[in-house]
Amino acid sequence: MPYYVWIIINVLFIIGSVLYIWGAHSYDSTVILLGKLLAQLAILLFLINVNMYFI
Repeated sequence: MPYYVWIIINVLFIIGSVLYIWGAHSYDSTVILLGKLLAQLAILLFLINVNMYFI
């Protein structure tokens, strides 16, 4: 049961970060869009790293 709660928290965190990063402002600059993409990738890799620590 705790695993389901942990997975739900992780999914909600990813969805929240996607909505915050991509929904906050719209920019036409390629550099800013690349920065947003790299920020999202960094959050995802951080979450994977934290999850591997607890496994």
